[in-house]
Amino acid sequence: MPGLMELIWPSAFVIQSIHVVARLGLADILGPEPRTIDELANATRVHAPTLRTDHPESVRAWALMLGAHFVWRPLGDLYESVRTGTPGFSRLYGERFFEWLKTHPEDGAVFNDAMTSGSVRRLPAVLAAYDFSCFERIVDVGGGHGALLAGILSAIPKVRGVLYDLPNVVAGAEVLRAPEIAPRCEIVGGDFFKSVPADGDGYILSRVIHDWDDDAALKILHNCREA
Repeated sequence: MPGLMELIWPSAFVIQSIHVVARLGLADILGPEPRTIDELANATRVHAPTLRTDHPESVRAWALMLGAHFVWRPLGDLYESVRTGTPGFSRLYGERFFEWLKTHPEDGAVFNDAMTSGSVRRLPAVLAAYDFSCFERIVDVGGGHGALLAGILSAIPKVRGVLYDLPNVVAGAEVLRAPEIAPRCEIVGGDFFKSVPADGDGYILSRVIHDWDDDAALKILHNCREA
């Protein structure tokens, strides 16, 4: 019964994570003063990189986002969304999610860090599964801070790229300003419901379409095709 397994499987990880924290006694070791990752690892005799924020497989950014008010409150109001057919976030906050992030940079940072973390973790599998060397100019539509595009450009030096997202989002695309990448990359702010950069021979939409209803998704895809 796949549906039931999808509920059981992630729950097992949550239970195990709490179990490990309790078994290691991390709360007791922390006490009233902050401790570094290395100090906690030494005190519990565990593998320090497993606890690190900057580890490539870290899920800390996702944990912070999934526990943030802008995820937790709409989820807590799921009943009303099912009953009325209206999105929980818009109902509770008075505007759409991405509009909210424009004027609430702290929440935007939490969201964008989670998106970057996910892109970094998926990058090896993406590069192994698809040969991007057939393209000359890749446009990453809704590409956030550019982690996926940066990974592709680093792996394939002959490819050029364009990062395209809202202006307030691409402002944080520091990874694409690295000296070895910047000469081959453009960073463009805009609205993909209006248009996307033209003249690319490859267009990427990574974890973008699922954010929108069918009509909005078709508009994004239509603009990519037009470009």
